[in-house]
Amino acid sequence: MVTRKEKYAKLSKQFFKWILASGGVVVLSILSPQLPYFLLKSYLRHRSRLKNRLNNWEKTGWIKVEYKKDKYIVRLVEKGRIHALEYDLENLKIKKQTDWDGRWRIVVFDIPDKKKLAREILRQKLKKLGFHPLQKSVFIYPYPCKKEIEIIKSAYEIWPYVNLIEAIKVDDAENLMEKFNL
Repeated sequence: MVTRKEKYAKLSKQFFKWILASGGVVVLSILSPQLPYFLLKSYLRHRSRLKNRLNNWEKTGWIKVEYKKDKYIVRLVEKGRIHALEYDLENLKIKKQTDWDGRWRIVVFDIPDKKKLAREILRQKLKKLGFHPLQKSVFIYPYPCKKEIEIIKSAYEIWPYVNLIEAIKVDDAENLMEKFNL
């Protein structure tokens, strides 16, 4: 049986993917042709619940909502954009090669405090992808990952602060090779 929390999480995921795909701004009204079925169904049954969800998302800083007559104008803000992109980045994986090419990929970043949330998400995402932290803002990985790093940099708008370096030699290579089973 699906719990209320799981239903809420699914609705949230659908909503944020949809609003991101629409360019970050949508106008919601009962007559809106772009109103997706999952929202229309919720709106028709529980108008107050939808309003509460929008209020909750606004309180968390994910969206900005304006109410005009019978319409809601919903705009994604930076925190909401990051939240929406996370849903797309959930399934991001790096394909491992069967034969290692002998090169190390090192991600180095210096992200300012104004983008602290993006910095923390980058650290978590790199760890989840299998990178090994060498320092707080330096991670290493043995397989090609340029495309995946570019996707992350673009998604969180941190491209000026993140660099990918390829290296042939690194200190403590033996331990790293053991860690990555090379």
